[in-house]
Amino acid sequence: MHYPTLSLLATAYLAALATSTEITERGLRQFPGERQFLINSCDVEVLDVARASPTAPPPPQLLIARCKNNNGEEVRSSLNLNRCLGWDATEHKFTPQRDGNGLTRTNGDCANCLFGPHAQSPTPNLICYCANVPMADRRRVVPPGISAALKTFNMDSVLKLGNGGLIECHGIPATLIPRRPAD
Repeated sequence: MHYPTLSLLATAYLAALATSTEITERGLRQFPGERQFLINSCDVEVLDVARASPTAPPPPQLLIARCKNNNGEEVRSSLNLNRCLGWDATEHKFTPQRDGNGLTRTNGDCANCLFGPHAQSPTPNLICYCANVPMADRRRVVPPGISAALKTFNMDSVLKLGNGGLIECHGIPATLIPRRPAD
């Protein structure tokens, strides 16, 4: 019997349990309070541009964030959700994936996204209406007359506040939105 090996494995397991990080449901590490830190430090919303027509591709869904940098100054930035999410065509759901293009027509075909607490998800989360789902799952018609299903995604371990007050996902920083000159 190899008791030293078993003892080493047990010790490694207990050490992992004692660390200050937690493993999220998707297996990605996040420090305790990271989500609350982002919520407290930033005002995040989706800049949702409506489709021009039912045959038009979905417009980019941009996360717009107003966050505080280390000096307490407000920094505005934008991050295209296609840089953060992929699409599982079998399960018809979002996946955390760098440059996954999950909202494009060839994937989820999603638009009309929201970020934050809402009736479908009381915790800050992402919801989008996606058309690339089975017809039986489509419950709502969104402008301009597209039948779609509501899809949610927990952005906790994908979205984080990076250096200088810029949000980021998978190490991809948002684009800084320049300040307008004072009048």
